[in-house]
Amino acid sequence: MSTSGTTTASPGENFISRSDERSGDDVFRSGDAADEVFETGGEQSIAHAGGVRTSGGEMFITTSDLLNRMNAALSENYPYQSEYSSENRDDAQRKNGRDHADETQPRFELQRRLPDGSTRKADEAERRAADLQAKIKQAAAYVADLSPDQKLQWAREQRQVGNDLFAEKRYEDATDVYLTCLVAMDAGSVKTCGGSIEHGGKKNTGSSDIDRKIRIPVLLNLSLCALKEGKNAKAEKFCTFALEVPAGQSNAKVFFRRGRARMLNGHYRGAREDLRKSLDLIDTTAEEHLSREDAKLYEREKEAVLKEMEKLDTLELEAEQNLSRQKKAMRKALGGQTQVEEELSSFPADTITTMPTSESSSGKQGLVGSVAGSAKEPLLASKGNSGECIQHHGLYLDRRKHRAFSTLRAKPKRSFNSDKIDGRSEEDSLQQMSYLQWYLSAFERCLRRTLELLGEEIDDEKLEGWRRDEMLEQEKSNGKKKS
Repeated sequence: MSTSGTTTASPGENFISRSDERSGDDVFRSGDAADEVFETGGEQSIAHAGGVRTSGGEMFITTSDLLNRMNAALSENYPYQSEYSSENRDDAQRKNGRDHADETQPRFELQRRLPDGSTRKADEAERRAADLQAKIKQAAAYVADLSPDQKLQWAREQRQVGNDLFAEKRYEDATDVYLTCLVAMDAGSVKTCGGSIEHGGKKNTGSSDIDRKIRIPVLLNLSLCALKEGKNAKAEKFCTFALEVPAGQSNAKVFFRRGRARMLNGHYRGAREDLRKSLDLIDTTAEEHLSREDAKLYEREKEAVLKEMEKLDTLELEAEQNLSRQKKAMRKALGGQTQVEEELSSFPADTITTMPTSESSSGKQGLVGSVAGSAKEPLLASKGNSGECIQHHGLYLDRRKHRAFSTLRAKPKRSFNSDKIDGRSEEDSLQQMSYLQWYLSAFERCLRRTLELLGEEIDDEKLEGWRRDEMLEQEKSNGKKKS
């Protein structure tokens, strides 16, 4: 806390803020708006305005909560507070345009310390990051003194709090709560369901049950929250973390969720691989569980995967059509088959960069695509299938005119007066005239182009006479200078 009444944060701190939310465990279900089924269980936790209060009475106090309490205390004990009644405040606001008391009353605020030693006010993302960092530190300190069974119970309670926040569509706060669940799972020793203890990261047969019941569902819920917020890359990372756990490699839901995140990111090839893997795991698991209820559940999961694959087919088709339109536009702009088009035709569909738009009520995706990659300098014209040179398309009418307008060349020297002018030889006169002719030819091209754009025609005879007069006048002026 600085002496000026502000709270500063060190440069190396990472933050995220927290409100009270709950997010839910999901099961496959066909439908675009929601594909999750919430599971409840465990002891109910209480959401509190200042944090999450467990059944034992502990509460997380975030950085924002601390600043709000300090500012509230300042407002109550400010020595000049009594001078500003409600009527005086209204008068001051009408007179000065804002509350005069707010101008003079000191307040605490979160600041970011810059590398040069100066500070600036923290933005919303930095305040949220500071809140999450404070929460995780308090969670780690709390679970450090718990027994293995108590840690698992606390993780279940926090997971339920996250489920409730998710149900309220408060996805950012639900993400914060789920992250505190992982703090308890990272303990050095965890008591397994069978009663044995796992020490120092050495896994035994019971550890897979903990991963399957706690860690994998929490990571899946984190990925679902990221998808709801449109953070598809983060959702893919959470699923990848889940696949690093042995229990996650046999979970069809993990591959399904990562396939969906990749599809929304435009990585169609990887998305199709994940969806096929999910479908294979569903079929394999369904053969091992032959009960009627399990068969219905796996059938629902299979329908959800097939529906995502149908969406993927539609997106790939739209991407191919978009690529075809781009090649057609290049052909029209550059004139015929180009080297750029040949390189584009060799690109696989997965290299098309897509930007998914927001989903509509029907779940259809819009695409704005662009081809990733660089191309060499394209040809300006080439022969078509009929063998005729395409000269009426492109940026220039033909190659010959393109070369004439793109090089700074003077027209062939011409002499309007073959006799000696002012004692100069014909060779000197022609050499001097060539520079002038070069300038006039450039000016003539610009003038002709301007008149073409204006829809008018230029009189060649008048232009030739004007050019002759200009050159003769220039020769006379040069002769006077020499004399």
